[in-house]
Amino acid sequence: MWYCKSFTILVTGTGISVFKISAECGNSQALYYLSRCYILLQPLEKDYSKPSQYCLKSAEKGNPDALYMLIWFYRDGKGAEQDCSKSFEYCKKAVDADDVSAMKMLAKFYENEVAVQ
Repeated sequence: MWYCKSFTILVTGTGISVFKISAECGNSQALYYLSRCYILLQPLEKDYSKPSQYCLKSAEKGNPDALYMLIWFYRDGKGAEQDCSKSFEYCKKAVDADDVSAMKMLAKFYENEVAVQ
């Protein structure tokens, strides 16, 4: 699991400010981490709209981690309207970026016949 103690300190301390500054400068990885920060800081109602927006911006810059996370946002309908076609498309993009987890997910799409031509 990627939740390490030092990352948690960054999220709860001044680190989120650093991610925001870097994200404003267009840093793809900072956009992705900012998305993860907002997920960690959400209250029980779990509004994923802000995390999905940061994640989408990061994915548009080619970040494979963000591409993979968008699979879940669209598959589960959290932060974006549920759309299996979009989820499948982001999965293929993540596979093209050599994301091994996405490769496994793509196999599940085909296995469950969720894949769209």
